Amino acid sequence: MKIIVCGTDAAVYPHGLDAGRFPIMVERGMTPMEAVQAATSVAARYMDWSDRVGSLKAGRCRDVIAVKVDPLVDLGRLRDVALVVKGGDVIREPGH
Repeated sequence: MKIIVCGTDAAVYPHGLDAGRFPIMVERGMTPMEAVQAATSVAARYMDWSDRVGSLKAGRCRDVIAVKVDPLVDLGRLRDVALVVKGGDVIREPGH
C-alpha cells in the first residue's frame, strides 16, 4: 500500500496554490476523497497531530473552507473558495 501525505512549504511556490495538486493526484490514481484526505486526516495522522487537527470533531482545531459545488465531483473547484472559517472566525464570506 502506498500512502501520500499532502503538505506545503510556503517557500517553494506562491501561497494559495495548494488546491492545484488535487486533480493531479486523481490523474495519477487516487480517488477524489483520497486526495482530500491526503491533505487533512492522513496528514494529521502522519504528523502525529490527529488528536488536534484533520477532522471536524468537537475539541479539534477546525479551519474550514466551503465551495459552491461538490468538490468530489470537480476537485479543481477547490480553488474557488466561497467561505473561510479559521478558528471559529469567518475570514472570507461569499462575495468577497
